[in-house]
Amino acid sequence: MFDSINQDLLLLSSHQLIWIRQSHASYDADLILAHNQDLLISDDRLNIQRTHIDYTLTITNVKIDDEGTYVCEVNTQPPKKAIIYLCVQ
Repeated sequence: MFDSINQDLLLLSSHQLIWIRQSHASYDADLILAHNQDLLISDDRLNIQRTHIDYTLTITNVKIDDEGTYVCEVNTQPPKKAIIYLCVQ
């Protein structure tokens, strides 16, 4: 079982992209999962794939703890972002 989160964004070579998992608890910080294609956390279930305009975050073996808000953000002016809520049932 897996889930994929896609975001189509036209990126120039100077643009940077990050994937964030937002915290819904006031005591937790948001977790930056990836910068461009580089995963920043150690979790074998996560994978980033890229084509020329498409970034895909794939989570394999989805767990109930994976449910939540994921953000894909690009450092354009103004910044562009896509917000996705992953619901695990």
